[in-house]
Amino acid sequence: MNRDDDFIAQLEDYLDTHEGVTPLPDRVRDAVHACLPGTRQARPARGPGRMLDMTSGRSTAVRLGAIAAVLVAAVALGAVFATTRDRLPAVGSADATLSPSPSVASTPSPAASLPTALVNARMAPCGPDGGTPTCLEAGTYRLSSNFWPALITIEVPEGWWEWRPGEDYDGVLVESGGDAPDGSGWGLTFAMVGTVSKDPCDLSAGSLAAEGTGTVDGLVTAIGAWPGFVTTSSTPITIDGFTGRLIELASDGTTADCAASRMWLSPRGVSVDAYPVDAGDPSSTAQLRVLDVNGTLVVIRATNFPHTSPHELGQGVPQDPDRHLADQVELQQIIDSIQIRTEAP
Repeated sequence: MNRDDDFIAQLEDYLDTHEGVTPLPDRVRDAVHACLPGTRQARPARGPGRMLDMTSGRSTAVRLGAIAAVLVAAVALGAVFATTRDRLPAVGSADATLSPSPSVASTPSPAASLPTALVNARMAPCGPDGGTPTCLEAGTYRLSSNFWPALITIEVPEGWWEWRPGEDYDGVLVESGGDAPDGSGWGLTFAMVGTVSKDPCDLSAGSLAAEGTGTVDGLVTAIGAWPGFVTTSSTPITIDGFTGRLIELASDGTTADCAASRMWLSPRGVSVDAYPVDAGDPSSTAQLRVLDVNGTLVVIRATNFPHTSPHELGQGVPQDPDRHLADQVELQQIIDSIQIRTEAP
């Protein structure tokens, strides 16, 4: 997005639709809206890419969330000052020593025990050389919305950032470097499963009946029947007590064969494409961890290969068989850190 008016409109929509753990008070929301005409973009958005635009989640959710957080903090501090300054005793007066207000609760709220949502993460420079802080600060985070069937958390190392196309489609991608300004297209995503396509590369073929794809085995069977795709392995897995299957998906088709792909629509209506399997490179496989979380399917997709990603190749980055070799170690650490909690914190 290039125009300030467009960005302000998006921030207003963000404030109107944001569903965080603690909704903003009306007076704070109104004050933030009042500040919007003076708000300007800190930097231009990065260009479009694959996987529904590899940078759209970053350029929208991260920037809007960060700016909204700054505005909310400023308004909140102003409100505190405005409501307390008239109660402060004069300097040097007999009651100049203040005691804590008895109305301030010392017990933390339930929300305080929740890990920070990815969308609300503190930002940090992406590398040791500093620069604009557009990556996540290393730490433990939960998926950003309240639509997931459980509290799902991951431990994110330095040099990764959130990519979030929708409320039930979230994840983290590794920072690629200056030679790929539109992002790496390499990392880990979580998606819920709604309507499954009969053929991801031919949407005119229609969709499969929900009763046949609503279980782990049903979805894995449906994926195995997709024309032009090959399931190279399928093994049972357990992640934090929840069972499922790990399959590796490949294709020897060309990009022209699958120019616009869709594996399924999420329950919230977000298209989940077949990247990187739709890129015409059999070595660019997708690891799909299909989990049953108390009757709801959650698919964890990983681009767990060492070479240059199709999204990077599309930006003119040369093929390098070891470009993501070190990233694979961190990716596995993130996968190993996944925790799924269905009980109240």
